[in-house]
Amino acid sequence: MKTPILLGFTAFVISFFVSLLHNTWAMALFRSVIGFVLFFILGLVVRFILNQILPKMNPALEEPPSMAKTIPEQMEGSVPAGNEREQQDPAGTI
Repeated sequence: MKTPILLGFTAFVISFFVSLLHNTWAMALFRSVIGFVLFFILGLVVRFILNQILPKMNPALEEPPSMAKTIPEQMEGSVPAGNEREQQDPAGTI
């Protein structure tokens, strides 16, 4: 989120000072706010497009490793299932 804000702020400052030379301060402020909004939206669109393209170029970025996938695989042999518990109980007390 930092990039669109930085891009919008840069557009705000440049358009404010350029517009201030030829207009009143109120009109310069109004045009600067319009510039901020337009460049902020443009920054969001560019970031969205890059986020759609980059994972396809580098498959490692597509799906980060997840703890939820590794924990059940590691714990499979450590806890017996219900049927195994019944078979392990020689006295039949369960």
